[in-house]
Amino acid sequence: MYKLVCFDLDGSVVDLPGSSWELFHKYFHVPTSYHDKTISLYKEKKFSYKEWVDSDIKTWIRLGMKKEDFQKALVPIRLIPNANSTLATLKKRGYKLAIISGSLNIVVDVVFPDKPFDYVFVNKIFFDESGNISSWEHTIHDYEGKLEAVKMIATEANVTLGECVFVGDNINDITVLKSVGFGIAFNPKSDLVEKAAKVVIKEKDLSKILEYL
Repeated sequence: MYKLVCFDLDGSVVDLPGSSWELFHKYFHVPTSYHDKTISLYKEKKFSYKEWVDSDIKTWIRLGMKKEDFQKALVPIRLIPNANSTLATLKKRGYKLAIISGSLNIVVDVVFPDKPFDYVFVNKIFFDESGNISSWEHTIHDYEGKLEAVKMIATEANVTLGECVFVGDNINDITVLKSVGFGIAFNPKSDLVEKAAKVVIKEKDLSKILEYL
């Protein structure tokens, strides 16, 4: 019945209590008050999403952070238990897989060196030969934009929206969880996320989604 399984990244596939942005801020010793302020500005619509991303990355540039610093920050990061085996099983069952997240491409590259996903929609950060941040691209596929990403992938993969699954945990997943054929709230961070999904899984074991796929 379902043909495409899309995942949020932070908290849904990668075992993080918050976001990868918060992880990097903490590792780079950016004050918590700064991160709280930029989130507030975005939620109050005083910052566009692009301005939010720009502000955070420019802060890292001012601090002189290099590619190796990002890689070091990710060393302790682990996947949600049974993530790799679950993704492999889904591939064997014929599903197309996608990541649609407000996280960063360097996180995907580091934690998934074998590149199991057919489609990846995230914020992108690029480095020059010396490891310095050279440029970046904000994603237009976070929050409500996640649904647009699913629609784009579905068109390319020749599947209907009803044949799509989304696995997410946070408020930026609500719109897409409500709209796809099958929404799975995985260790959801709010009651609103639970209400948006058809199934709620509160066990930190990604293989539990296989019962429905």
